[in-house]
Amino acid sequence: VFDASAPSAPCHGRHMLPLSVFSASAAALLHTAARGLVPATAPPRTRLVALSSVPRLCVLDLDECVWSPEMYTLSHMPSRPLIGDLNGRGEGVVGVHSGGDVIRIYPGALLAMQEVADGLHGEMRMAVASSADTPLAERIGRAAMELLEVLPGLTMADLLRRGCEDGRNLQIGRQPPLSSDKSRTHFPILRD
Repeated sequence: VFDASAPSAPCHGRHMLPLSVFSASAAALLHTAARGLVPATAPPRTRLVALSSVPRLCVLDLDECVWSPEMYTLSHMPSRPLIGDLNGRGEGVVGVHSGGDVIRIYPGALLAMQEVADGLHGEMRMAVASSADTPLAERIGRAAMELLEVLPGLTMADLLRRGCEDGRNLQIGRQPPLSSDKSRTHFPILRD
């Protein structure tokens, strides 16, 4: 979950890891670590890293990590928003219809993004590394990010663009120079 082998750099008295990849379960650990509450069941190394380090960049995989369903299973661009509760933070777009399906952010991922939006993780920025199977899946994913809200009036795309307005932090798809091997194509771009 945390890239504990990466060299760290001090930032505001804390150590910032250069790059970390988070799943929805890791988002829950990030959430508890921000409050100093690391589960006793967490391995000692994980507890130490979670409490003493904040990555400079949190890289999210989208399909079945941040949201559901997988974009390659969809054939329609997102359209009609579904309004609902954003973890007790107000009403907003919690889902978007894609044909007969609804794209939704998982609760743990939503909570982690809300904490980043609130500045609870210092200067940490967010990025995406997703190997969307088809150009249509990529377009659907990008469109969903523009509609789904993290907080009322703040879309997932708005949050992801913070600190990286040029969009280089959104590495989505398999079109060249990207491929299905994210470690070879997506992550080197994100490290730059």
